[in-house]
Amino acid sequence: MNDMPIISQNYLLILLLRIGYMAALASLVVAWKPLREVVTGERRTLMWRMARVLVEAAVLGAGVGARISLLSSSTDLSLEGIFLSGWIHGPITGVIVGLFIGSIELWGGHWTPLLFLPVVGLVSGQLAIRYPDVAGWSSGSKVGGRDAARDLAIGIAVLLVLESIWAIMGIMNVAPNVVPVQGVISFFGVLLSSVACVLTPIWIWRGLRMEAELEKRTRQMEKIRMESLMERFRPHFLFNTLGAIVSLMRTDLEGARKMTIKLAGLLRRSMSDNDEFVPLRDELRFVRDYLDIESIRHGNRLKVQEMVDEDTLDLRVPRMILQPLVENAILHGIDPKLEGGTVTIRAKSSGDFLRIEVSDDGVGIEDPPREGIGLGNLRARLETAYENNKAFLEITGGPEKGASAVLWIPLEKKT
Repeated sequence: MNDMPIISQNYLLILLLRIGYMAALASLVVAWKPLREVVTGERRTLMWRMARVLVEAAVLGAGVGARISLLSSSTDLSLEGIFLSGWIHGPITGVIVGLFIGSIELWGGHWTPLLFLPVVGLVSGQLAIRYPDVAGWSSGSKVGGRDAARDLAIGIAVLLVLESIWAIMGIMNVAPNVVPVQGVISFFGVLLSSVACVLTPIWIWRGLRMEAELEKRTRQMEKIRMESLMERFRPHFLFNTLGAIVSLMRTDLEGARKMTIKLAGLLRRSMSDNDEFVPLRDELRFVRDYLDIESIRHGNRLKVQEMVDEDTLDLRVPRMILQPLVENAILHGIDPKLEGGTVTIRAKSSGDFLRIEVSDDGVGIEDPPREGIGLGNLRARLETAYENNKAFLEITGGPEKGASAVLWIPLEKKT
């Protein structure tokens, strides 16, 4: 009589260890980035799926081997693992993993698992075909509602049937007695632990998938906002340049014609490239094309200097981020100055940032500086492109002191 509670406690401990072991394995998948990206759908290639299946089979096989050699039932999650493999990856994977685990059981002295475990993988694989969204694997996965609860209940019912057969086979000694059943209560304990072992990774991975979907939607919203800001920028840029063309037509028709041709090419380039980020070398190329337009209007009154470190040219920056700064330098610094002036573009790495400066020796700016549409739009784009205000813009200068605009961009966007 005194031994019964001790046996009950040991039995309960084994069941709890099985659940903890499965939770630990599911968490390892989350912790290992390549496998986590397979779960979230970021890695969809056949190679990575095969790698995950091999890892699952190896871990399950190690648990069976530990039970056979060390008599440790808490590490054997063969049926639950095969069921999960089939439910997640489909019947072919379920059968393959079942055959692999069954062959290990054959080495341990039981041949019936070689027949039964592939059937477990096949049956659970059919669940993956009929109810593919239950575990949250497909892109349009169900995360709640009556249909999802019904489908999940069907899967758990199938699991309980298979686990009951597996336990009865163990009692009859035609299969390994993984967790020795000591009565009706312990039998139901095995069933409950089996359900917990399957639901635990599903809940963990579903949460991971939901988080990944949320991040994906957030990135999509940021991209939409960036595109919206770009669409606001283009009319502003177009309006200013067309104003310059109209002004030039009064004195230089040939120059206005060349400027119109340049503008058409510039707009075509700006609208054909859909990348949010481009290498700095491409951004500088775009700015040079814009400066070609301004040079037609200003002639010798506009000079340009570039001081760009070679190692910064492949760093990525938001597209069309420099043109507003160059335009401001010309419009508010060089244009009002009778003799013109020089616009200087500098770029270098500074700690964890790419430092880009656009300065001019023109008439200067008010102190504090006043921002127009172009700079306000630019700041909004920086806030959208870089979270937590990691990128920022500094404007310095004063009356008759020229002006300087400095962009600080994190060194995290590279080619």
